[in-house]
Amino acid sequence: AGTFDGFLVQSKNRLQIAAPAGATLSAPLGDCVRIADATEVTVEGFRIEGCVGPGVRVTGGARNVLRALTLVGNGAGSSNADPASNLIATNTDELLLEHIDSSLGGKSGMYLGGCVRPIIRGCFLHDNPVAGIYLDGGTEEVLVERNEVSSNAMGSSHFDGVAGIELASTLRGAVENNLVLHHEEPGLRVHSGASGVEVINNTVVQAASDDYCLWLGTTSNVSIYNNILLHAGSGGGSIQLGDNPPALSDYNLLTDRLDDGSGNSSLVEWMQNHGLDIHSIASNAQGVFVNPGAGDFHLDQGSPAVDHGLNTAAPALDIEGTPRPQNGVVDMGAYELVGAPPGPDAGMPPDAAEPGPDAAQEGPDAMEPGLDAETHPDAEQPDAAVELDAQSPQDCGPSDDAAREPDAGLVVADVGPELHDASVDAAEPDRDAALPAPAQFDLGGCGCSSGGPATSLLVASALGIWALRRRR
Repeated sequence: AGTFDGFLVQSKNRLQIAAPAGATLSAPLGDCVRIADATEVTVEGFRIEGCVGPGVRVTGGARNVLRALTLVGNGAGSSNADPASNLIATNTDELLLEHIDSSLGGKSGMYLGGCVRPIIRGCFLHDNPVAGIYLDGGTEEVLVERNEVSSNAMGSSHFDGVAGIELASTLRGAVENNLVLHHEEPGLRVHSGASGVEVINNTVVQAASDDYCLWLGTTSNVSIYNNILLHAGSGGGSIQLGDNPPALSDYNLLTDRLDDGSGNSSLVEWMQNHGLDIHSIASNAQGVFVNPGAGDFHLDQGSPAVDHGLNTAAPALDIEGTPRPQNGVVDMGAYELVGAPPGPDAGMPPDAAEPGPDAAQEGPDAMEPGLDAETHPDAEQPDAAVELDAQSPQDCGPSDDAAREPDAGLVVADVGPELHDASVDAAEPDRDAALPAPAQFDLGGCGCSSGGPATSLLVASALGIWALRRRR
């Protein structure tokens, strides 16, 4: 535990940096954690707050993992720097963002631009002035699943024209099993040439004063299936079109107010005008959820969303990991009801095409880098961790003193070659040949006591550089 000034990971391969409970990072003058042109680096367990720049910035590289982080109030900016998001990732491949709590950023909870095959899973994005999740710059083959996104873009200081989950110029991907609540702007926005995006089994609920649940701008090949899109007021509704309608939309539970650009229409008029949502159901929020006033958006036993989804469009698990379907037919929304009575078969109608791009039908395992043993038990575990303790400063370098038992503290470990999904290696058989063998460092004597002067730590090797600085 303690407060640290953050660190840089540059051109490094197979490194794990983990924190014990209570470890906090802060960088009053810039980015707190920066990962640049690195491969298979994992950072987990830190609370990162109060940075002028983003709490975490990832640029370039591939197959990095950020997990179990708490990001609060980063990216506030200064006289020399514009506000920034809590987390920024650009031009990186197969980034895994998992179990991150991101709030009160200078802009969005997370911003990704120009990324390929990123995964955002199990995160809580809330109370940010821009979007909870903002995907931009031609990000491709994204998977956004099992997140809660709430109360972003709210209040007098929020930015106009953004959403809880924003997909701008995104190419192929899936937004599924997310709970999206209460945004003054739309809950979801897909626009600016986004193509091949699937919006599947999400629960989006907007308050009376909020905008539409889903806003579509200029898009192509967008599929909308098995969602709950409910609005409590009269000024918004379920779906609003800024340009062309989606390619496919059906089996949704909708507020009976949709806007195709010519004004609000009923679900029946929407069906007649566009040939969409033939099997969708118009509803208000009454009787849909167990207790929405208390934040419980599980489906009520008598909910019209139960057993009315489309099996062939649904993910295999719901937002909590419950298998689908429970009773032969999937439910609409992010939650699958356990123990509901069986309903009629809701297979794919003969005249309906299967939604979405082929890549999204391959399942998330083909896209998941850096998975741990809990998710993939066949994966090897990291090499024995090397820890940073609070002894007096010493020279840092390779050591053979394996018997020393350092105090509990920041964990820094070079990770074995199979931390990520083995399917990645199968697709890239020559990757290991290009990387040197993982090196290990004994960093136990490189810390400083809590009452001593601030001490910088720099460890360099043929594999790259990382830096850590502990504050007074």
